[in-house]
Amino acid sequence: MRASIEGEDEEGCGLEILDNDGIEHWIEIKYDRGDISYHEQDGYPDKPAKRTNEGNEHVEQARRFAKYHVYRERGYETIARRHLPEVVAAVAVTVASLSPEEFDEQFGTYYQQFRSTFDADVEPVIDPPGTDDDGTIVYLQDVYLDADLPDLLDDDQIDAIQAALDTETSLDELESQLGQDLIDIDSLLNPASLSVKTSGLGTIYQRAGSESITEPSGSLDRPTDARLQLPPKHDSTDEYMSPETFQFLIFHHLVCQVRDCYLRLGLEPPEAVRVLGIGTYRQTIRNQYLDMFPPVHSTTSPVDGYRLPGIGSHLEG
Repeated sequence: MRASIEGEDEEGCGLEILDNDGIEHWIEIKYDRGDISYHEQDGYPDKPAKRTNEGNEHVEQARRFAKYHVYRERGYETIARRHLPEVVAAVAVTVASLSPEEFDEQFGTYYQQFRSTFDADVEPVIDPPGTDDDGTIVYLQDVYLDADLPDLLDDDQIDAIQAALDTETSLDELESQLGQDLIDIDSLLNPASLSVKTSGLGTIYQRAGSESITEPSGSLDRPTDARLQLPPKHDSTDEYMSPETFQFLIFHHLVCQVRDCYLRLGLEPPEAVRVLGIGTYRQTIRNQYLDMFPPVHSTTSPVDGYRLPGIGSHLEG
């Protein structure tokens, strides 16, 4: 993916995008909300219904990448924060740095809901939206940092985070280096002193031909920095019983979301986040149904260049 800004005024800009299929796109974006006011391309049918699934994804990648490029080059928040890899990476490190008491205070309801799916002695926080064995349930929870990270990051600081993502090769090393990068950005951004707030729970229930979403309850009146999107676990193993292991599971899930932030933009994920496991719900669907994506959501089969996390294949099925 390549992008260049070809013209702009106080309301927005026009970009030329070259997608991963070698097709040029001309896109105009408004700065205030990131709305796309114009999009022309010369390689796919104009009507989505006449494109292949892969063609539609290339078109959508061009639009997403254009918004991300404007954010990086001009600083306008033209893309949702929970789709910004550097923001989700900061959330991941902050969650990993929480004390057990802090983690339980913010994520205890999500842990309870997760455990209730395989432990009959644990009451669910919310009732599952459906009981169809052919359906898929994903439990949602919004996460908010107590720092306005996009406002605090400049190009050099984003590059420092990107460098850590490009060079680290283990989750422990990534957590350590990203934590130091945040400290270097601002003394207030020490992950050990950062805190997070969370919403209540929501759900996605998907079955053949239909999908229903219940947004998380109690969401804050501010942009979401990350959203947990894990399916339930239906069998009990000791490695999932402890809150400490669950905290690492959430860290790993958020790192997989960082990986998916790059995939949805048509970019190769950096080395540090080439891990197998469930990330975002939407990218998981793309991985399952589009051959252009490797099945990195699964931990049951190898993918060249990707590795398993250190706590087993906890997201099988």
